[in-house]
Amino acid sequence: MNTPKLAPISALDSLDAATCAALRARLRDAGFTSTALDDAEVIAPRMPTALRIPLVRVHLKHRPGPASTLLAVFVYHFDVPADEMREALGDVLYRSALDARLLDEHADGRVSSRWLLLPFAEHWYLSDPLENGEDAVMGPGMTTVLLHGWSEAFEAKRVLDLGCGAGSLAVAAAARGAIAVAADLNERALAVARFNARLNGVTIETRGGDVAETARGEEFDLVLAQPPYFAQPESEPGSTYLHGGRYGDELALRFVEAAARRLAPGGTALVLFDFAQREGALVGEKLREAVGDAEVTTLAITRPSLPLDLNAVHTAAWHHPELGPEFEAAATAYREHFHALGVTGLTSVLVVLRRPRAADGPRWRVVLPHSGSKPPSPAALHEQLRSMDAAGLPDGALLPLTLVPARGARFEGEWKHPADPDPLRLSVVFEPGSFGSDRELGTGGWHLFALFDGSRTLSDVVREHAQETELGAAEAAKEVLGFVREGLARGLLRVGD
Repeated sequence: MNTPKLAPISALDSLDAATCAALRARLRDAGFTSTALDDAEVIAPRMPTALRIPLVRVHLKHRPGPASTLLAVFVYHFDVPADEMREALGDVLYRSALDARLLDEHADGRVSSRWLLLPFAEHWYLSDPLENGEDAVMGPGMTTVLLHGWSEAFEAKRVLDLGCGAGSLAVAAAARGAIAVAADLNERALAVARFNARLNGVTIETRGGDVAETARGEEFDLVLAQPPYFAQPESEPGSTYLHGGRYGDELALRFVEAAARRLAPGGTALVLFDFAQREGALVGEKLREAVGDAEVTTLAITRPSLPLDLNAVHTAAWHHPELGPEFEAAATAYREHFHALGVTGLTSVLVVLRRPRAADGPRWRVVLPHSGSKPPSPAALHEQLRSMDAAGLPDGALLPLTLVPARGARFEGEWKHPADPDPLRLSVVFEPGSFGSDRELGTGGWHLFALFDGSRTLSDVVREHAQETELGAAEAAKEVLGFVREGLARGLLRVGD
């Protein structure tokens, strides 16, 4: 099978700001929205797209209308009668789409597209089908959805979309009023990002070059990165949008390094990728090496990613959607590659880097597992960050706060005999969906943890601890504050509501 050619980027120049505004309005009126796409994506979910296509075709056939026509052509790459697409877009926009090569007309009276046009978060993003070549530009996917949701609550005047692809996160940030910069090694990606800004009626800046050099010397309030993180077997051609090195996480760790050095005081970076589990490689140690001496706090939230078999199948299907012999060879190559490297699994890692406003602020390095079946919610993430911020407060600002156990943390004790006064083991156990690792507490830690029931300020806890242990005030405060700072940073405690 010959690799389909990428659609020409220069033809998009014919779509000026006024035409783009008219196209946005038409797409919205046609119902070509995130909701329509979500409705289509729940058809046979979690299956490679190539396996879902026949079922999607059936469902769209029985949902006639402009939204289904637009989904068929721009998302699922069916061809449709030209008259059907002309009705969906209107005569003027239909002709404009042909001139811009958004649509290709065929001799049999049907039209198709070599582009993807995806509705996402009240905007629309042009990108390339991933099978169309190694320089294909990736549009918004699941990592984009997650990063967008997590990032919305951050107030940021300057935002960097590092490894921007189609520029989805930069455009969304610009729509919120930020100065948004889209950076990518792929010049085609930067051109697509600029078009997507015009399509959505916003302005962005772009930066080219390798991740180590792009936007060097600039500072941002928010850096968002979804680097390529798939492992690359030697037998498979590399793709700028997909592969992150031999293990897959090498390039992502370079993104972490770059993000850590582009933060303004008080700034935050979010980097999302998969980490290959193998002997001698720990997430925390690899992040420590990447961050180096950068003045940032590091929080890594980990959870299981796709099993290796599914990862191999999905990756091969992106490149070979016809699911023929080339797909079989690629899936085999990916799975054998993991086996040869000794990779035992994949861990999804959200790295949160924060540069303290004060130069002498603490530099936490924390890895927290998240046990839920779904990624952490934006509210849960921001609550954990609030706790870590509290851990860095000076004593005078921390003592008036009321602290409580983290959500999902509960006591468990184990006694040899019910009548024994002293337990064999005292533990804090985290329920599914919460942050933190189950841990044993010594008697002293158990006693302190039990004091944080929401009825006392930290000052009250210090006084009570001093009375019960007969410690001096200063020594009691030192003991309690040390426990509290560690507990806030590592998911054991949180600031009360």
